[in-house]
Amino acid sequence: MDLNGVTAIGKMSQTILAGGVSEKVAQGSDFSGANIQSKLILGDKFGQIHLVDVSRKLALDKMEIPRFKGRRIINITSSTIEWIDTKLTYVAVVARGSPVVSIICFKHNDNKLYSFYSINTAPALENSDALEQNEGQTYLELPAETKLSLDCEFMSIISFDGAVKVIRMPEIIDPMQ
Repeated sequence: MDLNGVTAIGKMSQTILAGGVSEKVAQGSDFSGANIQSKLILGDKFGQIHLVDVSRKLALDKMEIPRFKGRRIINITSSTIEWIDTKLTYVAVVARGSPVVSIICFKHNDNKLYSFYSINTAPALENSDALEQNEGQTYLELPAETKLSLDCEFMSIISFDGAVKVIRMPEIIDPMQ
């Protein structure tokens, strides 16, 4: 895997268990299905996300986000929660020049990235998939950074002009359905 195009890195290092208890992982512990310390989410300058296991030096999965094609990934944030017999990680991704925040998810026991949904943070903008074609368009309203809460219930979106939006995330997947 070529790391020259890496523009954003998200390291999953904390898990929230039932009741809001934070799981502490010992430094230097071996990789197991429960340890998330060794997995990285990498964003590149072509609108792709890579899931990498650094302990095994292995690229686990890669996903091209269609609305981010050809756009540099500028921010990645993640939140990991306990889910049935494994862990579930939600990842929020922001690309340069796009009003969309994409939410991606993966289960730690199958290591496959799934695109869940996208949030358009500026629906009033014309031609949101190609803003550079709009005359006089500024990027001040576009998202610059996101942050998922530890329990994955809320997401804050900070735009380039400093405005902060807090969004309640949809319910976590019900494993019984």
